[in-house]
Amino acid sequence: MKRNLKTLTTLMGILIIILILVFGTVFIILKFRFECGDKVCELHELTTCPEDCIKECNELIEKSNLSILDNSKLDNFIRRECSITWDKEYTDLRIENGISDRYVLRTKTYNYDDLKLQEIINKFQEREFENIEEVIRVVGDYVYFNINYRDYLSYKDCIITPASEVIARKYGICTTMTNTNIALLRGLGIASRSVVGCVKTEDYDCTPLRYEGITTQSIFEKRRLPKVSEIRIEDGIAITGGGLHGWVEVWLPERGWVILESTTGYMVNKDCQSYNIFKISPSLIDFCGLNKINSGEFIRTCEKF
Repeated sequence: MKRNLKTLTTLMGILIIILILVFGTVFIILKFRFECGDKVCELHELTTCPEDCIKECNELIEKSNLSILDNSKLDNFIRRECSITWDKEYTDLRIENGISDRYVLRTKTYNYDDLKLQEIINKFQEREFENIEEVIRVVGDYVYFNINYRDYLSYKDCIITPASEVIARKYGICTTMTNTNIALLRGLGIASRSVVGCVKTEDYDCTPLRYEGITTQSIFEKRRLPKVSEIRIEDGIAITGGGLHGWVEVWLPERGWVILESTTGYMVNKDCQSYNIFKISPSLIDFCGLNKINSGEFIRTCEKF
């Protein structure tokens, strides 16, 4: 009898401990979930937590007459529509730092309103990202793995081919791969611009941002290297090679403008010595291929590089 009582007492003690742990865990989870600063807007935080809730949320509710919803439905709406997402936070920081809207504009080449591009962009937006750098890496990888590099393409192809067509046909060159990256990035609200210049493929010394601080040799043996072809003249236009190259610059709140190498999908710091800028945001013609005057100036610049 005493043994049974002792066993029962022990089991009761264990049960009490388990219940305490369960209720404690639930309390911590709920406390964290409803805490200001968790990036989730709650009904009671609308006027008290600007870190989680967009400023326009109250106006949105009033204009849409959503206040008639019961609290549970209204709370779900607020969490979904009023929480400060990575893209909202990024846009606010971009504007605060004076980064022009022109770097997120749609153009004939960066036609991110195309249905196919929108489908890809929507899939990106559905994913949960930890930070803006992760979003850009996913875009860079998407272009790298889905667009095959073809070094024989004409500069005219770059001029007449919008990003939507590059995505559809699944091949391009540095310039058209750059255009595709920019279309996807701008479609996500990320400031980006094209750059033409020269790049050293021999002794290329840029460490991808995703590998910063990692010196494992195997990473550098397996990493992707930029693809640049020999320079050639076509209809008086210098295209590809000789170091002639096109890439993307993307704006990050904490780093400023960084390089996104379209032919590798990697981001690297702008101070990497393997890149020499000739023109930032050049005209489409100068970006796709340089004319006799510009090509002479370009070659002289890169000969010293």
